[in-house]
Amino acid sequence: MNLLDISGKIPLHSVHDMVRHYARIGEILDVLRPYDCGVEKVRIGGKHDGGYVMLPPVAGDVAYSLGVSDYSPWDWDMAERGIPVYQYDGTIDAPPDVHPNLFFRRHNIIAPSQAHTDSDAKTLAQIIQDDGHTQHDNLILQIDVEGAEWAVFAEADAEQLNQFKQIIVEWHGLSPLIEGLDTRLAVLRKMAQTHVPVHVHINNYGLANSAAQGLVGYGDAYEVSYVRRRDFDFRPCTDLFPTPLDAPCRADWPEVALGAWQNESS
Repeated sequence: MNLLDISGKIPLHSVHDMVRHYARIGEILDVLRPYDCGVEKVRIGGKHDGGYVMLPPVAGDVAYSLGVSDYSPWDWDMAERGIPVYQYDGTIDAPPDVHPNLFFRRHNIIAPSQAHTDSDAKTLAQIIQDDGHTQHDNLILQIDVEGAEWAVFAEADAEQLNQFKQIIVEWHGLSPLIEGLDTRLAVLRKMAQTHVPVHVHINNYGLANSAAQGLVGYGDAYEVSYVRRRDFDFRPCTDLFPTPLDAPCRADWPEVALGAWQNESS
């Protein structure tokens, strides 16, 4: 599909509507403002979709990958670096790769309040307990679960979140046109109490959906890499996003240019 194909399908808005919508995008960008923690970032997972920019893992770290699908280069790259990766996805029968550091579980992840809806799904607390990591505080979480992340993080408490030294999450549906945006912004602000964004990238697969709604040049799925707030001193990030470490998730579509955030003390 060519993005130009949807040009005739964009609904008409008044200028005032457009201003209000883009102002709400400003709220999203403000709460996702990235900071510099003094550690050089790396890209793990290769080019395009499935690769993420984050801090380099170190020996002794343990990773969780929630939402594996049939292609998970981040998991493989982490395993090749010597990091054990516990993979969870109830939508596939088997993992895409076999490696001594990959441990696949065929379960979806849900919030505790949703446990009655799927007897085979697990909560974040359950998988950490099942895998013997309740006393660990060196965990790394990568989660891409197509919208289920909102309930998971809304119900996770600070003690649980602080077990993760890094959290790489794809936030879906961050659009000013959806009902419930304020609820999602509240989840992002809750995350900011324990973790700080160090990298932000928009998944350009969201360009078509946003353009069809009248938000040209915007994508509603954000890949955000967080580090634990207590571990670092932070200063304003002056990088232009996307950075040289980034790559478009869909190679034949353009990146969404976030640019630079205005300096502001942490």
